[in-house]
Amino acid sequence: MAITGIYWHVGATYTQPHWSVDPDVSVIEAISCHHLFQGDSASGEPTVTFLAEGAFNKIYTVETKEK
Repeated sequence: MAITGIYWHVGATYTQPHWSVDPDVSVIEAISCHHLFQGDSASGEPTVTFLAEGAFNKIYTVETKEK
């Protein structure tokens, strides 16, 4: 069984979280498009870019161009 999300790497003197998979940018784009344009993909295309990450989170920016 594959582990998804965050798993813990246990060392001799530390325990550190690691991401087992990266979020799928195409899924972020599809969800953004659905919510920003109420499902009308002809209204625009969101651009998703990775911004930063912490131990338990990843931040992406979602930008759109107005038509």
